[in-house]
Amino acid sequence: LVQDLPATQGEFLKNAADLVRSRAQPLIGLITCFHEEKLSLVITCSTALTQRARLKEVFAVLKDEFDLKGGGRPDLIQAGTPSFDRTQVKSLIERFIVLLTATLT
Repeated sequence: LVQDLPATQGEFLKNAADLVRSRAQPLIGLITCFHEEKLSLVITCSTALTQRARLKEVFAVLKDEFDLKGGGRPDLIQAGTPSFDRTQVKSLIERFIVLLTATLT
C-alpha cells in the first residue's frame, strides 16, 4: 500500500496506519501527506512482516537521503521534514519500494 493523502496532520497519519494495519494482513504501507508545507509520513507493516521488512533499516536510508526526522517502533515509523519539495514524493516512494524489496528478498 502506498498512498499520498491530502493535507492532514501527523497524528491522523499514525491513526490511519494503525487502522489499515489492523484490517489488512499481511501489509506493508507508506502513507504521506503535506500539511502547512511540511511532509509527514508513516511507514507501517503487519506483525507477520515486522522481522522481514526491517522498517528501521529502510527508514535509516530514507532519513539520510531525504533529510527526514523521526523514528518509531519496528512496525511503525513516523517522520517528516519541513524542507521537502513535493515533486520529490515520487522519488521517495520509488526509493522506499527498492529498499523494501531488498529487505524482503
